Amino acid sequence: MYIIKISFLLIHLPLIYYGISIASSADLNQPNIGGTIQLDATFINDDQTELTPGSGTEVRRARFFISGQHNKNWDYKLRVGFEENDLSVKDAYMKNNDTGFKIGLFKPSFSIDEMTSSKFITFMEQALPNAFKPGRRIGIAYHNYSNNINYNAGIFGQGSADGDNGDEGFGISSRVTSPILQNMQQILHVGVNLSIEEPEDDVNNSISFDARPESHITDNILDTGTITNIDHIIRSGIEISTTFKSFSIQAEAMAVKLTKNDNSNSLQFHGSYIYASWFLTGEKRPYRANRGVYGRIKPISTHGAWEVAIRYSKLNLNDDTITGGKAENTTIGINCYTTKKTRFSMNYIFVNTDVDNIYGNPNILQFRAQIDF
Repeated sequence: MYIIKISFLLIHLPLIYYGISIASSADLNQPNIGGTIQLDATFINDDQTELTPGSGTEVRRARFFISGQHNKNWDYKLRVGFEENDLSVKDAYMKNNDTGFKIGLFKPSFSIDEMTSSKFITFMEQALPNAFKPGRRIGIAYHNYSNNINYNAGIFGQGSADGDNGDEGFGISSRVTSPILQNMQQILHVGVNLSIEEPEDDVNNSISFDARPESHITDNILDTGTITNIDHIIRSGIEISTTFKSFSIQAEAMAVKLTKNDNSNSLQFHGSYIYASWFLTGEKRPYRANRGVYGRIKPISTHGAWEVAIRYSKLNLNDDTITGGKAENTTIGINCYTTKKTRFSMNYIFVNTDVDNIYGNPNILQFRAQIDF
C-alpha cells in the first residue's frame, strides 16, 4: 500500500509544481521544489526483553515540498512526508514578510533541537527529552528578530488529524533566543521556551508522554500511559549552545507540569541532554541568529567533512502514581558529509533504564544514508 502512495506522490508532485508555476508566472515568482530521503538500518542487542520491532531497515523520512513567494510579501510552503508507512501533510503555511506573521500547519517554536531541521541535527534522532515537544499544530505565530533577540510566539489548536473526539484544545507557545556572543571564531547561544495549553475536550481530558530509545525503528521504552483529568499542560525549557571553531557543545533541560481538575496532585516530568561534537576536517556548525538554529554543513574540501560526537541524555516520566519509567542514554555518533547535500551517519546507543523497566539496558547500532535536493 505504501508503495502505491509513494508512486502517487511522485507522479502528481511535478504536476502540482507545473500548475503553481503557471499560476505564479505573472508575478515572476517561480516556486521551488525539493525533498529529503533518509534510509536507516538498525541492529539491536537486546537485554532482558526483546524490543519490538527489532533489528531492521526503514525509510525514516521521504519528504517533498513546494515553496515560493507571492508578490514579495507572502511566502508559502507545502511539505508532505512518507513515514511509518503513512503519507501525511507535515507543513502547510503562508507567511507575511512585512509583519512577521505565519498562518497554517507548522511546528510551534520550542527547543533548539526540535527547531533545527532533521537534515542538520548532529545525531540521527533527537534526544530523549524530545518527548515533551508540542508537535506540529495549526495556528498563527509571530516572529521578530532585532537587536540580537529572536522572538517567536503563537496561538495554536491541534494537528490536522487531531480533535476527533471533542472540541480541540488550544494553547500558546513562545521561544526567545539570543547569540549573546558572536564573532568569527565563537558563538554562545541561549534560549528559553514556554508552552501552555489545554487538552482536547474529550471525556477524560487526557494526555500521554512516551519515548523511544533514540532509535526510530523500535517502540517506546518509556510510557506514562493515558493520564486523565488534565486542566492545563505547561511545558518549559532552557537551551544553551556554543561553538568554538570546529568544536561545539549543546545542552537543554525541559520539564512538563500537568495541573489536574480533580483535586489530585499536579504531575511533573523532566529531562535533559548535553552533547559535544568536533569536525576533524575543520568545518564548523553554521549558526542562524535570526532563527536561533543551526544550518547546513558545507565540506571545505572535495574529500568531504567528518564529524564525531557524543551525547548524554536522560528522561524521567515517574511522578506520584504515574510510573512511565526513567532512562539514561549515551550515544556516540560519526557523520560523513560527502557533499553539502549528502550525508552518511552511524550512531551507537547505550540505553540504561530503571530497575522496573522490562527492557533493561539494550545497545543499538544504527546507520543512515541521507540526501536532500
